[in-house]
Amino acid sequence: MLWAGGVTTNEFGRTLAKRTEAQTDRIGRIPVTPQLTIPNFPNILSLVTWRWLTTRMVSHFPEWRRWRLQGGAYAAKVIRARVEKNPEPPPFHYFNKGDMAVIGRAAAVANIFGLHLSGLLAWLVWLFIHLIYIVEFQSG
Repeated sequence: MLWAGGVTTNEFGRTLAKRTEAQTDRIGRIPVTPQLTIPNFPNILSLVTWRWLTTRMVSHFPEWRRWRLQGGAYAAKVIRARVEKNPEPPPFHYFNKGDMAVIGRAAAVANIFGLHLSGLLAWLVWLFIHLIYIVEFQSG
């Protein structure tokens, strides 16, 4: 089963928590293991925008979309490994590639791999990276 959820719990999430007897936080989010599964239920993969690890609370990831993309790719690898009866990948680890924001005409801010940029240079980096992703998406 693959479940994608948001920051609040819906009826499906409440039912899942009840049937799995999963511990939830104050708004009903279910904890997930580093393998993105519900504790004691390794066949339920959970991709959420907010992640509650069983060992510590993580308030949120800097860019939820990127986290979901990486988490989805990880879940796909797990499913494929299980179907093909291969070893599963190591626990999921989010890799923050950086943050960028356009703040005006030809002006932006960027923090990429620890490098802080601003102004026109940051805007050109933002433009270049977005063009790469557009070309990559269209050719995929």
